[in-house]
Amino acid sequence: MWIYILGRYETRYRRKLNMLEPGTRMLKLSAILAAAAGLCALFKWTLAARLLALAAGLIADILLLLVAVELHQDKVLNEIAAQEALDMPRDSLYREASPAPHRAKKRRNPHEQPD
Repeated sequence: MWIYILGRYETRYRRKLNMLEPGTRMLKLSAILAAAAGLCALFKWTLAARLLALAAGLIADILLLLVAVELHQDKVLNEIAAQEALDMPRDSLYREASPAPHRAKKRRNPHEQPD
């Protein structure tokens, strides 16, 4: 993403994280692994239960880390946009009203030639 600020291009975040779809997948996977860990614990398979719980916890931790990175990117990009809006001249924020379109005279006689 290229943002023009004060005569230079801002290139801090060329790629923006979007964690909505991957985040839901990671959350579902973490829940499935946690449920499997619970089932393994019911059957007294402690090693499998611990490994599945560890995997579920690692995926959830990675998800939280990626969401924190995305929130930081959003904060910085919002600050850049706010600064850009403050630096922009007020006249350029509003479009000039376009004049009313020219209306052609209506002819009473359809066979009459235009002027």
